Amino acid sequence: MTHATSLKRRATKALALVCGALALSAAVPLQAQDASVRIGYAISRTGPFAGGAQVSQEPNYILWAEQVNAAGGLDVKGKKRKVELIGYDDRSEVETAVRTYEKLMTSDKVDLILPPWGSGMNFAVAPLASKNGYPMVGPTALSRKLLDMKLPYFFASCSSRSG
Repeated sequence: MTHATSLKRRATKALALVCGALALSAAVPLQAQDASVRIGYAISRTGPFAGGAQVSQEPNYILWAEQVNAAGGLDVKGKKRKVELIGYDDRSEVETAVRTYEKLMTSDKVDLILPPWGSGMNFAVAPLASKNGYPMVGPTALSRKLLDMKLPYFFASCSSRSG
């Protein structure tokens, strides 16, 4: 596979993830009518999970936002809006991830959230997202137990047959 093909696949995967979350976000109004679409996330940039998160997830978020903005932005109710990513390092710590997502949803008041990396982080953040009414798609949450929690705003893009 060529580098260009790999980038295209990663961008397509990220686009599908974000578009799925946007489609589910009808309950989350944009904070300001003429503002950019503020999309927040916490991801492991440091610590033991950084390798996986930095190879498979955060670069996709950044590439997708760059491509969408280069094309004029997201079409929101017939108006193009730029994507503004607000990303933080969760340091591969569940407590840091939870505090950071709480900040994104309550203080930063982002329009949408993107998921953290890994099942453990998703277990910690998904209930908080549901409590605050933020839809969350969990592409790296591979545990059926997370689905069994029946969180109204959590959607798994793939699932494992194991617990």
